[in-house]
Amino acid sequence: MEAMGVLVRPQQLGYGTKGGAEAVVHATRAFLEHDSTCQVLLKLDFRNASNTLFRDRLLQEVLRLLSEFFPFVYQLYRQPSNLLYGEHVLQSACSVQQGDPLGPLLFCLATRSLSKSLTSPFNLWYLDDATLGGTLEQVSADLQTVISAGAALGLQLNMSKCEVFAFGETVRERTPAIAKMKVQCPGILLPESHSLTLLGAPLFPEAIPKVLDGKTALAELMTLRLEKISSHQALFLLKSCLSIPKLLYVLRCSPAYKCQQSLRHFDDAIRSCAAKIANIDMNDDTWRQASLPVANGGLRLRCAAELALPAYLASVHAAHHLVSQIVPEADLDGVTAEGITLWSAICDVEPPPSLMRSLRKMWDTPIVERQFRVPLEQSTPTEKARLHAVSSKESGAWLDALPVSVLGNLLDDNCFRISVGLRLGAKLCEPHACRCGVQVDGLGRHGLACKNSAGRHSRHDALNDIIHRALTSCQVHNIREPNGLLRDDGRRPDGLTLVPWCQGKALAWDVTVVDTLGQTYLQGSTERVGFAANQAEEKKRSKYVELEGRYLFCAVGFETFGVFGNEARDLIQKIGKKIMDRTGEPRSLSS
Repeated sequence: MEAMGVLVRPQQLGYGTKGGAEAVVHATRAFLEHDSTCQVLLKLDFRNASNTLFRDRLLQEVLRLLSEFFPFVYQLYRQPSNLLYGEHVLQSACSVQQGDPLGPLLFCLATRSLSKSLTSPFNLWYLDDATLGGTLEQVSADLQTVISAGAALGLQLNMSKCEVFAFGETVRERTPAIAKMKVQCPGILLPESHSLTLLGAPLFPEAIPKVLDGKTALAELMTLRLEKISSHQALFLLKSCLSIPKLLYVLRCSPAYKCQQSLRHFDDAIRSCAAKIANIDMNDDTWRQASLPVANGGLRLRCAAELALPAYLASVHAAHHLVSQIVPEADLDGVTAEGITLWSAICDVEPPPSLMRSLRKMWDTPIVERQFRVPLEQSTPTEKARLHAVSSKESGAWLDALPVSVLGNLLDDNCFRISVGLRLGAKLCEPHACRCGVQVDGLGRHGLACKNSAGRHSRHDALNDIIHRALTSCQVHNIREPNGLLRDDGRRPDGLTLVPWCQGKALAWDVTVVDTLGQTYLQGSTERVGFAANQAEEKKRSKYVELEGRYLFCAVGFETFGVFGNEARDLIQKIGKKIMDRTGEPRSLSS
């Protein structure tokens, strides 16, 4: 793919160029900033470009440039294909088939000669979106070339969607250029700087708020639709597809970090949506944690106001080499100087090394660590233990699991509300007296350790059932609560394999769940993740000491906030490896 991208670069960045769309936007912005003389920027739009390209011209270019692919492409496109629509049969005789993986490459090859024949000093294409820049005479000449050469390829310009923007010198010098372009291209659009965009990204600072406001409006509309589905599925879609993922391209392509008010409006829309989905009070502290990555105890509902600066700096540095080739006079170091100074002031650390500046993680991680560290240092011991626990790898794994009922991963709305509320430290209920006599506060954590909790036994049974089914799936037959292995107090382990597990010995296991925030373990939990689970495993092992020598005993310890004990983690990894060895599924080792 990269080798084929070399064929069409530097004019065409739509195929085989990593970050091509971002490079197009950064290069265009750099060209617009170099405005010593009156110049015009012309955005071209082809009418139905993906369906009008002549196939004979397409095949000619493939034969000339990629002869090794020609037999395959010829087999696909030598004859019209039939499109069935009800009882009607339509023949597809032009351009590439929709969904063809070769489609973008074939289009770029077919238009390669056209894109390289233009003489404007700024000539950049992203698939069928062409942008030309230069003096009026240069751009006008290239426009005529595009019209005539494009017609020979089957491409026609849609003048009602083309745009021209004049810049440089004064309005008085720019007015004649605009008038001439209007005569040459009747119906062409004349955007102002506050509305000029390219590939969906704003080109001028004054255009950024309008684009961000449009994204905010879509986020508010999305809230109404997500309320109609399961809460678990709604939050999964929100964090994975419909919040920052919808905005990240704009954040990378433009200095949106300068428009904090618009970014906060977007964040407020996502915050409101998350509060409605989870049915919890999303106050400032709760939202601050929810906006952190899952690995830091959050929900990965990242704040646009915090992510905008790292995203932009990473994108500019990633496109630096390519933009310098397209616009040699571009001063990208000057473009990022203000942002780097601001970033250093926020994080109080040195900027990343030059070779690492294209990675967003290098700019984002110090901000995330600061956002996590500050509330952690100011927390009470109980809250500190909670924050340590929910930032462990295992405690957040459920947030990345696909919420599908047939996989057993879908939580009902109330269970989901409680899970999210406990993770974020949100208020879950009104203060009341438990039937055991203890006064329950609004955080509702007493139920995790109450002896009268309705879910205490079902939780224990569910954990054992998971281990039982996992062992069965890797052909290790086992039984629950085996006879003949009683302790002195009459209790028995939760399960036993019927075949040797290791060293010719069967595996006996017993599950224990302890409260992360219990007074017995609280001090240790504030200092070390997994302290409570590891202590519980040691106590459990001491109760089954008589099994040593005859069986391999594993105390499987879990904490109420999702942390695994060392023995539990080791057992699950070994089961996962056996499943992978048997099925070839590498995801069996992921957690």
